[in-house]
Order: sequence, then structure tokens, then C-alpha cells
Amino acid sequence: MLPSYTFDGISFPIVDGQNHDASELRTISCERDVFVLGAPQRRRHENTLFVYKPVYGQTISELPFSHPRQLVAMLPTLRQYAFISRLLARSFGANITGSGLEKLDKSIITREVMTTSAKFKRFVADKEAKRDSEAEKPLTLDVVLSVHPTAGLSIVFPFRDATANIELQVLANGVVNIVSQNILSDELDAAQDISEGPRRKMKPHDLGRLLEVFEDLCQWAEWIRKNLS
Repeated sequence: MLPSYTFDGISFPIVDGQNHDASELRTISCERDVFVLGAPQRRRHENTLFVYKPVYGQTISELPFSHPRQLVAMLPTLRQYAFISRLLARSFGANITGSGLEKLDKSIITREVMTTSAKFKRFVADKEAKRDSEAEKPLTLDVVLSVHPTAGLSIVFPFRDATANIELQVLANGVVNIVSQNILSDELDAAQDISEGPRRKMKPHDLGRLLEVFEDLCQWAEWIRKNLS
């Protein structure tokens, strides 16, 4: 009798000695330092993958065929699961921890007399310090994995003053289909409804195409936060 495997168990094997019931919720967490374009330093990401329903399967090492066209017919499915496996591995395959930040002593209060020019410089410096402080906060990325009726992910991360909620499916040939999202407005502004050129209005399928290029949920989320906020 062949041993039973699950899709998430193949991508993230259960550590020897751990007792895990495949019918129960499984969570996979990791921390990553992600490069952000234009930022002075990498941003810490705290990623969590939730698997609510097990999908049983087996790994295939050999597959007999009688005609090459049978191989061609399998390629779309192979690309589909190769893409989502690579996406999960790049987004959750590392467990990187960093050193903690130094604690500041907030019990010391200082008062000083400043000129208007000095107050303005202090205001600008405080704004920059606040922005840097926000950049240092870890970004939480929560993902729910589903495989039926097709491979899909539900992704939640901070966006603007709320959260981004994106549901997507990975179709044949590794094509990403955005099922629902709340980051692009449905209202068409005639002044911005440009169909061609670098300033054209972004559509949901563009988000899917970007993920196909990034192959990394963290980099994808950072691009969305930087360019669509």
C-alpha cells in the first residue's frame, strides 16, 4: 500500500517525530527580509500559510506514454502545479530571523526653545523618522491555500489604511487569474482610462501577470503597496 501524501506535505514535509493529522488545520510560518525597490533597507515579512482542507496525492517519478502528443497534453497541468509549488517555496521556504531593535528609553523628557526654522526642520525630521519607523515594522502576509476545484490562494496584507484582500487561481500553464480583489477601483475615470502606453489604467489581470513575473508573493505585495497606494 502506498503511503498517503498531501499537496502541502510534499511542498513542506512534516518534520520527523511530529504527529500531524492531515484532516486538521495546518499553519506554516516564516520570516523573510525582503528587498524593497527604493527603500534604504530590506523589510521584514512575517508570512503565514493556512491549509484548511487536505488534498491527498502522490508524487510521480515515471509516467509511461505511447505518443509524444500525450506529453504535450500534460504540459499545461505540469506548468500549473510547478508554478504554484515554486510560488509557495519562494514565499514560505525560508525561515530567516533577524536581530531585535534597540529599545529606546522614553522616560527621559527634554524641553528646548527653537526658532521657527528649527521647528520646521524638526517637523520634517520627525516625519521622516515616522516613515522610517513604519518601514521597519514587519509586514504580515496571510495566505490560505486551496486546490479544489483548481489551485488557488487567498492573500491578505496591509494596504493603505486597511488591508488588501486578493483571491486568485493558478490555471493551466501557470496563468494567474484574479478572481476578486479590493485594491483597484471599479469606477472608470474617463481622464485616466488610458488603454495603451505606460500610463494606462491597471486591470485585475495585470496583477496576475505581475505575479507570474515575480513568482514571489512578498515581492508582489511590496510592488502593490509601493505603486498602488
